[in-house]
Amino acid sequence: MKLVSAVSLVVFVLLFARVWAAQGDSESASAEQSAAEPVSTLTDDASATAEQPSATAAATDKAGSIKPKKREIRWQSDLKIAHELALELNRPMLIVFDADWCSYCRKMERTTLAEPELITQINREFVPVHLNLDEHTRIAEILEVKRIPCTVALSPRADLLGRLTGYVNRQQYGESLSRVLDLHKKVGKQLASVEK
Repeated sequence: MKLVSAVSLVVFVLLFARVWAAQGDSESASAEQSAAEPVSTLTDDASATAEQPSATAAATDKAGSIKPKKREIRWQSDLKIAHELALELNRPMLIVFDADWCSYCRKMERTTLAEPELITQINREFVPVHLNLDEHTRIAEILEVKRIPCTVALSPRADLLGRLTGYVNRQQYGESLSRVLDLHKKVGKQLASVEK
């Protein structure tokens, strides 16, 4: 028992030393990267802060070397849970349909949906949902998804706010997101005035 504890302690110390050394070497690079990134604040969802991966956090791969984690969209895979979250946070749902066999879907995933500014905006202002077309055919039929990649934006009350079909670049996607958010705000104001 003492031997296992001693070995565990040695492994922990070696791993900590590697992380510490890697942080020292990459402090200046991290500072430059942090200065270039937009600051995101999550004032309405404190729990999301803990879930959001840090762009400068370190991870250990199988070889034991340290590599920075990349920022990713916090996708939901269950539409019911996403809808409940959208209602709770009063954010629109951003439902992205794709399939394993779709080459344009993979390209959009590698390029457009990997842009740090879009990742930050999607995580902060939407409830992102990722659905495979082959596994969720009924939902795709209901939302009238004819081709992929396809992004459907719904209000928390499931009103259609926008649809984007096919591969688009970062600028086009960002402009579409802005229009969806504007429409979401207008719908919210109309609902608020009706309820008064």
